[in-house]
Order: sequence, then structure tokens, then C-alpha cells
Amino acid sequence: MLNTASSRITEHWTPDSWRSLPASQLPRYADPDELARAEHALLRRPPLVPYDEVFALETRLAAAARGDAFLLQGGDCAERITPEPAVGPTCNVLDRMADILVAATSQPVVVVARMAGQLAKPRSDVVEHRDGLDLPVYRGDAINDLAFTPAGRLADPRRMLLAHEHSARVLAALRRRARRPFVCHEALLLPYEEASCRPTPAGGWYLSSAHFLWLGDRTRQRGGAHIELLRGILNPIGIKLGPTTEPDELVRLAHALDPTNRPGRLTFIVRMGASGIQTHLPSLVRRIRREGLQVGWVSDPMHGNTVRTDTGLKTRHVATLRSEVRLFLQILAAEGVPAAGIHLEMTGDRVTECVDASLHEHRLHERYTTACDPRLNDHQAIAFAAWLATQLSRGSYSQKETQP
Repeated sequence: MLNTASSRITEHWTPDSWRSLPASQLPRYADPDELARAEHALLRRPPLVPYDEVFALETRLAAAARGDAFLLQGGDCAERITPEPAVGPTCNVLDRMADILVAATSQPVVVVARMAGQLAKPRSDVVEHRDGLDLPVYRGDAINDLAFTPAGRLADPRRMLLAHEHSARVLAALRRRARRPFVCHEALLLPYEEASCRPTPAGGWYLSSAHFLWLGDRTRQRGGAHIELLRGILNPIGIKLGPTTEPDELVRLAHALDPTNRPGRLTFIVRMGASGIQTHLPSLVRRIRREGLQVGWVSDPMHGNTVRTDTGLKTRHVATLRSEVRLFLQILAAEGVPAAGIHLEMTGDRVTECVDASLHEHRLHERYTTACDPRLNDHQAIAFAAWLATQLSRGSYSQKETQP
């Protein structure tokens, strides 16, 4: 017998019911039979995460939404498939960031790493033009290759099997650590996610590919396939909110994904940009509060603040990231709503991808190694946590920038 939450969520739903609906951002595979073979092979693979860990995370996210804990999400923009994943440096930085935030807030910090599955990326363009050649854009190692070659840029369904193997290796490495974070990724590649659906002991379904999945700003179309898949699973779900998000749309989306208004089920991840957040966020917060919906509000200052240098490199200015976070905290405080967490693209490596007072644009080429978008390096991530800790420990947020 399904429990109430499970039965309400899975009403008229099956793991493959998304296939009858429009889907954006999915790769076009040349060989449907090869895709079917890869999907069948994935179904025979063991689950990557157990449901008891998924349920434990939901409990902690409910605490974060109430203001009794704080969510720290962080990791690569686009994870790479490697034979021996080096998770140590990034996990060490996440641990240090968590320690800083715990000391400042005297609250538990829930660490959720963008690892073990952040291998498929939505893209604004479908084609990349380079040196007179047009090829499909890189969409993540689970879909095609970063190498700019005709063969490498073909969407290959067998890469989903490599993605599962890589994710299993990452999770094994994480479980050997004394401090083990949960893992998350965007639920973008629907054939991969459908194949990871598993029944829970009490009835219903969950995605065994990660503890936490999020719906992207490019895939939250009403009546779309991504919403359909996510509404039927019991994992905690994040929803990325860009500047085009409207209050009515957000309420409908919340009811579709969380009809029982379950604490810890939904996390709203705000990615509006420092120049747009004051215009767009307050009306959303007020509407959701008026509806009585139990959600966590998290700031993602990375995705709305990407710019290109004169040489064409994408970068992010740390001062602008701080500005959006500071405005996010001010808006929530004014509405009487707790800030549930922060979502950052970062790495434990000493890369040169984001600009700050000590790293100017002319140095970005020195160690610019990201497969997609720019990340905070180890020093920048720790400094950002220290700055954020100062903001959170105040309890009120002024317009003046506070340096770490």
C-alpha cells in the first residue's frame, strides 16, 4: 500500500510517462536501437544511492527551509568522466566551507556535492562554430565529447553507461571519506534518469542516480517531459528560477511537483543575476508565502552573472556574485523568510576562471580548465564562505559590501 505522499505524487504516472510529452534539451541520437540497448543495460545496473539516504536528505532540507540548518551545494559546472576520479580536493574545500558556516551560524550545514552525475548540460546554442567548422555543441560527457571533432561531438547513448560507471566510482570514493556529502545533479538526460527509477520499500519510486535532482531554468516548461518525470519520484527536488519566472507559473509548478506540500520536497534555487534579482524575486517570495507552500530558498549567484572577456572567455566577477547573494539575503529578510542555502560552481583546484581582486582578466588563460562555465577556485570558494558567514552571522543585511 502506498503512503499518502507516494500515492498523490504517482497518480497516473509511470517512469516512462514523460515520453509522450515535449522535451527540450535532449540529444538527438542517430541510432534508436543503440539507445534502446543502452537503456536496457542501465536498467540492469545496481542503484547508485539507496532510498534511506534520499529520505535522510529530505529531512535535513526541511530543517534548512525552516532556518534550522543551511544547505551548501557545490562542485563542477560540468563533471568529467575519468578512470580515477579525484574527489578529494573539492571535498576538502567543501568541508572547510562547511566548517566556516557552522562556526558562524551555530547550525548544521548540509553538504550536497555536484558530483557523481553532473554529466549532462543544457545549452543555449545547438551548434558551435570554430575555425570555419560547425559542429554540435558539447552537452556533457554523458552525451558527447569535449573534443571539437565530428566524431566526438556525435551524441552517443553508450556514454550513459560510462556515466553510470564513473558515478559509481565517485560515490565509492566519497563513502571512503570520514565526512560524506550527499550528491546532486540536474535531471536533464531523461533516458538515463528513467533507467535509474527504482521502487521504494514503502511504495512509490525514487531516482537512484542521486540524492537530490534539480529542474533547470531551461526545462521547467509547463506540461513538459522533465516535470512529468520529476513529479513521480520521491527524491528532494530543486527548481532553478531565472528572471523569466512568474508567480502564477511557480505556484502551478510547485503544486505539480509537490501536491502534498511535504517539508523538504522542494528547494527553489534562485539564479536571477545581480541586476535582476530585486525586480523579480520579491513577488515570487510573497506569492509562495501567501500560498503557504513549504519550500527552501537557495541562492545560485553563478548562472545569472556570467560575462565574456574581450578575448571571448566566459568568466564571473566575485564582487558581482556577492552582490546577488547580499540582495538575496536582504529580500528574504524583508519578507521574513529564512535563507536555506547557497549553490556554487567551484573546484578544489587552483584554476583561474573567475575574477577577483587578486586575479585579473588578463590572467584567466593561465589555468582555465573548465569544460563549460567558470568556477571559483579553492581560495575563492573558501573566501566566499568566510564572507557569507559574516553576512549570515549579522542577522541583518546592509547595502555596504563586507570584505572577508
